[in-house]
Amino acid sequence: METRSTITSLDEVLEHEDIHHRHKHKRNAERRWLPNLPLMLKPSVPKFSDPTQFRGWKIEIESMIRSEIYQKDILKQCVRNAISGEPRKVLSTLKATATLENILSTMESNFGDVKSGQSIMEEFYHARQNKEEDITSWGIRIEEMIQRALEKGEIQENKKDEILRTKYWKYLRNSELKNATRVFFENSLTFEELRKRVRREEQEMTVSQERNEHTKQINTMQLDQQFRILNDLTEKLQSMQKQLDVLTQEKVARKDNRSENVTRDYKRYDNRPQSVNRRMFSRGRGYSGNRGPYRGRRPLPQDVYHRDSNSQHHLNGNQL
Repeated sequence: METRSTITSLDEVLEHEDIHHRHKHKRNAERRWLPNLPLMLKPSVPKFSDPTQFRGWKIEIESMIRSEIYQKDILKQCVRNAISGEPRKVLSTLKATATLENILSTMESNFGDVKSGQSIMEEFYHARQNKEEDITSWGIRIEEMIQRALEKGEIQENKKDEILRTKYWKYLRNSELKNATRVFFENSLTFEELRKRVRREEQEMTVSQERNEHTKQINTMQLDQQFRILNDLTEKLQSMQKQLDVLTQEKVARKDNRSENVTRDYKRYDNRPQSVNRRMFSRGRGYSGNRGPYRGRRPLPQDVYHRDSNSQHHLNGNQL
């Protein structure tokens, strides 16, 4: 039984190896009989309808040609299909057998840059960063000018970086940013490194300014609240002052009315006949002065009361 099991396991291993060998041989035979077909890829060519965008479009097509990824016939047909609008009228002047190089050359003569290298460099030296232009757009604009001048043969390749970094840093509009990045410019960094440091410094300054503005907004809100409270207090004080003025006027008016009444009484007294005044203030025979309560005049009821009460008091005193 041990011998049989050993033989069975060996047969299984040999059978597995034989199956694997047969599959491998079959795959090799299929590869040997397959023809060598080239790689067929359809390129994604950008559309071209605006003549002002010709330079960027031309750079993309030249990059596809130099990559050698696509077949030239396929690339040529895709380029023809990508041209539309006014530039497509140029294709009618070309033959059907025109190559891709012929198409690009004709497009260059119609929509390419016709400025001389000297004119481009003059434009470069007069360029300044615009008021609404950020530092990234400013760097791209001068770099494009230098590249055009380089294509025209106006400057040399080894001088490109130094001209760019000097122009880029020297004509930055933000003087604070310029002073903060002076050390990077003086350390003779490349244009790409200098642009990266300037952008980083600008971002840090922007974050700092936003933080300061947030603090100012908080302070402004607190000041507004304090001013609001102060205005409320001022309005209340003004209201109280108005009420005080009204009370003062009423008091003065009452005082004036009282004075008028007194004056009216005095006038009425002065208008009495002379005989009445003389009879009231004359000291005749019946005037008693301080010599007794009844002399010179008739006794009053209260006088009788006081007299009776005094007599009773005296009587009670006598009884006690």
